[in-house]
Amino acid sequence: SGLSSLNRLTAAAVVALLEAGLADPALRDAFLGSLAVAGVAGTLEHRLQARPARGRVIAKTGTTSAASALSGFVRDRYAFAVLQNGRPVSTFWARKAQDRFATVLAAAP
Repeated sequence: SGLSSLNRLTAAAVVALLEAGLADPALRDAFLGSLAVAGVAGTLEHRLQARPARGRVIAKTGTTSAASALSGFVRDRYAFAVLQNGRPVSTFWARKAQDRFATVLAAAP
């Protein structure tokens, strides 16, 4: 959750974890099925509702008073992690930045 300084991860570590889940045939389907789908289902149902992100971004969200994150995949091309922290984190602006980042990735060729 990032609440303790003893269990924090870098964005690179989160991406490595995502890639490992994707690469493991025994985990892949359950792992991908556990992620929210932009504009369609889960915690992203009401976010990223327009193309090119809708249906193309699958990710996990995370929010506390001190951190906000969006980590996942864009199509089958990109793994990403956007982690923002500080006291307090503006959830509104953090999500705006995360959604913009994911939308730009979804528009990439």
